[in-house]
Amino acid sequence: MGPCLQWFKMCANSEDVEYIFVVHHTEWTQFELNLLRCGGAPRWGHFKVVTCKNRRCWVDSVNDGLLMATGEIIVLSADDFYAPPNWDAQLSALVPDTSEKIALHCLTGSPRDNQLFIPHCMTKTLWDAIGPYSPEYESMYADDESTLMQKRLGRVVETGLKF
Repeated sequence: MGPCLQWFKMCANSEDVEYIFVVHHTEWTQFELNLLRCGGAPRWGHFKVVTCKNRRCWVDSVNDGLLMATGEIIVLSADDFYAPPNWDAQLSALVPDTSEKIALHCLTGSPRDNQLFIPHCMTKTLWDAIGPYSPEYESMYADDESTLMQKRLGRVVETGLKF
């Protein structure tokens, strides 16, 4: 729950955020223990826990979580991404019309920041046009394909935000 709490603390309007936490079925007991230890999940506007019963990999977890997503802007995170202050308000301000296919290019400090869109941030409209990650990937190189599809199908907005 550590990253979840960090994202919550950096959030400007948590009541407007849908947070989807994906847990692989083999880690369910550990997830419950961690949830109890930290006193429960932060009070997001909507909080969902999705159990991944497919492969134990990033691609399958993300695909399962995205099936449950109802928000207008998708931000794909992982346990090694940390949110900047007011991340939600800043991303929302960059997308005045969420019906548009928009890719939000954020930074991480990686040498490949100019090549990859990580974390993946986009309108749900763009995500729906791209579709789920290919099961040919487990994690590596799914980012490359997703970035290519975001550039091809969406309008890219440079955010300057560093996660």
